Amino acid sequence: MFQSEFGLNAGGANELYISASHRLKGEDNLAQQVPNIVKRSQDKVTEEQYVSILSLMNKTGNLEGGLVADQVAMVDAFSNQYDFTRVTNSKWG
Repeated sequence: MFQSEFGLNAGGANELYISASHRLKGEDNLAQQVPNIVKRSQDKVTEEQYVSILSLMNKTGNLEGGLVADQVAMVDAFSNQYDFTRVTNSKWG
């Protein structure tokens, strides 16, 4: 998914996955961390990027049959950080 969504080769996708996994390791409640995660880039995110992020979050959560409560809470926490309309089919600009 990292390859197709971010246009990375296999090595780059693997590196991004490892980095993301390492940063999130040990977090009990990611939904509570979302405001801290997005604050540095929040004002730079375009509506198209926002839609793409939501789409990626939903695709990832649905890989194993559907979003569980913690994943829904994280998607909601992310979407609550922005004033964009909630849509789910776009690519990075």
